[in-house]
Amino acid sequence: MLSSSILGLACASYWYQNELAHGLFIHLSNLLYTNTLMRLYRLQPYIFDIVVLGSTDAPLFRRSVNSMPAQFFATHVKNLCLSVSVEPEDATTILRVCRGVKNLAFWVDHLANPSARSHSLSLIATLHLHRLSTEITYYLDLIRSDSQQQAWVQRLTHLDVIFGTHGPEDGQEGPSPQTVVPHLDQLPRLTHLGLRPSWTRPPVSKADLRAMLDAALSLVVLVIYDESGIGHERVSSVDRRVVYIPYPPNVILEWEGQAHGDEMSVWTKAEGLVRRHAAEQRGVYFCQDS
Repeated sequence: MLSSSILGLACASYWYQNELAHGLFIHLSNLLYTNTLMRLYRLQPYIFDIVVLGSTDAPLFRRSVNSMPAQFFATHVKNLCLSVSVEPEDATTILRVCRGVKNLAFWVDHLANPSARSHSLSLIATLHLHRLSTEITYYLDLIRSDSQQQAWVQRLTHLDVIFGTHGPEDGQEGPSPQTVVPHLDQLPRLTHLGLRPSWTRPPVSKADLRAMLDAALSLVVLVIYDESGIGHERVSSVDRRVVYIPYPPNVILEWEGQAHGDEMSVWTKAEGLVRRHAAEQRGVYFCQDS
C-alpha cells in the first residue's frame, strides 16, 4: 500500500515537473515571440525609411500597404525610389499613401498609361519634397502647372533631371536651345542640379550652362553625368560649380548612396571637387600676388 502511494507521488511529481517545464517553455516562447515582434516593430521605421521598388517588390509593398495603417507609411517613408520597371498603377497607389516623402526618384514609364501619369504627377505636386530625380517631361509637367500651389517648389534643394531617348510628347514644351532645364528661377532653394544627358541629344553648350547658372541663384553645384568615355571627374572651365562625373554603373545603388549620405555618392564627390578647385584657385592667386 505504501509502495503504491510512493509510486503515485512519484508519478504526480514527474507529471508536475513536466507540466511546469512545458508551461515555462510556452511562457518563454511567448516572451521571445513578443520580444521579437517588439524589436521588429521598433525596427520598422528604419526599414521603411529608404524604400527602393522594382517590378518584383512593388506588388509586395502594396500588400504591406493593405495590411498596415496608411499613417505608418505617411510617417516613416522619407526616401522613395520608384524605378522604371514599376507599373504605373502601383506607383499611383504607393504615392497615395507615402505622403511624407522628402526624397523621391520617380523613373516610372507612363508612356502607355497617360491617365496613371496624370494621377501620379498630381500626387507628387502635393509632396513636401527636398530632392527629386525624374525625367525631363515629368519635371516640365510639374513645373508648368500652378507652381504656387505645389508644396515642393519652395522646398526643393536637389534636382536630378534625366533626358530620355524620347523627346517631349506632341503639344508639350521641350528643352529650349538656350536652357536645358527651364524654369529654375521658380526653385528658390535649389542648390544641387544634376543633368543626365542622353546620347541622342547634343552636348550641353556653354550658353545652356550660363542660362541655368543665371536662373538658379542659389546653385552650389551642377553635375553633368558624362558619357564621353573620358572616365574621370573634372571641373568645367565655364564655371567652377559645373562638374563632369562619369555616369554611375548602377543608378539605383547611386541613388541609395545619396539617400544614405554616402561620401562616395555623386553629390558628395561633386561638392568635394568644387571645394578643391576653389582652394587650388586661391593658391594660384596667392602665389601670383606674392
